[in-house]
Amino acid sequence: MSSSWPIELVVDAHGGDKVRAYPRRNTPDGTPHVVVRAGPILVHCLDARALQDTAAAWARAIVLSEDALPSTPQPRPDPLRQPSGYGAPAGVVMAEGPQRWDVREPQPEHPFTRVSSPWLTVRVHDQQALDAHVRAWAFGSDLAQLVFKTRPLPFNRLLEQERTRRARDLYEADQRRSTGRSR
Repeated sequence: MSSSWPIELVVDAHGGDKVRAYPRRNTPDGTPHVVVRAGPILVHCLDARALQDTAAAWARAIVLSEDALPSTPQPRPDPLRQPSGYGAPAGVVMAEGPQRWDVREPQPEHPFTRVSSPWLTVRVHDQQALDAHVRAWAFGSDLAQLVFKTRPLPFNRLLEQERTRRARDLYEADQRRSTGRSR
């Protein structure tokens, strides 16, 4: 009997982090799946659709934010001036079937890229962190070509689709502005 638990993990990503993607075969029926780790987040993608949807969200994140984030982590002020420590939250989740993702580029009111789903929100604060997460999902997407019977799109195709989508969105916005000015 499966149960649904209303939990959401929020992660602030700063700087480079360890990434890894590897196949697993630990389901009761021995069906292989792909595990993707980016920093403190470990996602078991049980099918190609879950992996492709998540990788597509990270492809969109890099297209929307590749020049909008600082290249290196910015110092964060410590309002209490206490010695800094280290905290490592960990999230281990299973993803299966279609995944809905929302990707928001940096804005003045939130100077980070936000990649979110109903179960996970990653706030990416710099280019190094963005590169780490994108690299993890690119590895996972490419590995999935060998693991799943139904293959997801390779990461380079997802990235190409997102670049085309971004160019179309910018063109349409420009067309709306130009037709609005001529009236």
